[in-house]
Amino acid sequence: MSFSMQSSNADRTPVSDEELKRMFGDNAVITRVGRFNLVHLDNPSQEELDRRIREFDPREYFEDDCPLCRMMREEGGNIVYDGLL
Repeated sequence: MSFSMQSSNADRTPVSDEELKRMFGDNAVITRVGRFNLVHLDNPSQEELDRRIREFDPREYFEDDCPLCRMMREEGGNIVYDGLL
């Protein structure tokens, strides 16, 4: 799994599924949790998708004592499940 910051739009318009598929490929499965796009590149089952969505909590994912982590938690971005971990 990896993280990438999404470029912020001046009007805070969310990145569309089409834009994400251009970045990550047509086979990417896109789900959203708050300000975060969960990008699934590893062809997960529906059960696994549901689990990832249910269990994703930015407050647990990013550490409190890290300034960069706090910024990422507040700004949002792309969480990419690539099957490597």
